[in-house]
Amino acid sequence: MLDLKTLAVQYIPISLELQNKPTEHQWDMKTIKAVNSIHEPLSNRVGQIHRWLHSYHVLQSFTAETEKKIAEEVIAYADNRKRMNLDMKQELILDEFNELVLRLQKYMKLNKSNKPRKVTSLVSKAIWCCYPEDIPIYDSYAEHALQILCRLSDIKIIGKAKESNGEYARFLEAWFLVFKEIEPAIDPEFLKVYPYKIRVLDSLLWFIGQPKFDRI
Repeated sequence: MLDLKTLAVQYIPISLELQNKPTEHQWDMKTIKAVNSIHEPLSNRVGQIHRWLHSYHVLQSFTAETEKKIAEEVIAYADNRKRMNLDMKQELILDEFNELVLRLQKYMKLNKSNKPRKVTSLVSKAIWCCYPEDIPIYDSYAEHALQILCRLSDIKIIGKAKESNGEYARFLEAWFLVFKEIEPAIDPEFLKVYPYKIRVLDSLLWFIGQPKFDRI
């Protein structure tokens, strides 16, 4: 059975080194500041989150008008948050996640199955800018890596997708179970590369889950 702490000790430094890109970190911090600076011009804040989401490729296939409306909705959500921190509590994270899903759902066209487009990746990235200490970012690399780690370490996931946030709920359950195992291996020195502890696991998952050898 895989020992996650041992894996983390060996591979977290490698994953952080590969992703130690100061310009990207600065871009993230600029976006977090814009989202949370309620006294800044609204157009500047909307423009910044729009560009940031676009850089993560989560606005693909939307029209320019819809992209702007989504960015405006994210800022409106940020300005009307019920709480300013979530204390890394899954139930609070899911509450906020689901609220933003509902806000954005009206911009999602129906697919061939007559269901709205999935917004898990888009919403997790947008809401991370509001709660950078609390929100695990969902993407396919991270999801695939979590599936592998849970199988090899015999971690059981019991969550089921019954609501609009079901996909993210399962992801969160797995993420926090893995995080519990690797957190003791997160050296404070790692946080000099990126200040948010949750992004250390994000980095490791991206390293494990990436599909191409030429990116290693």
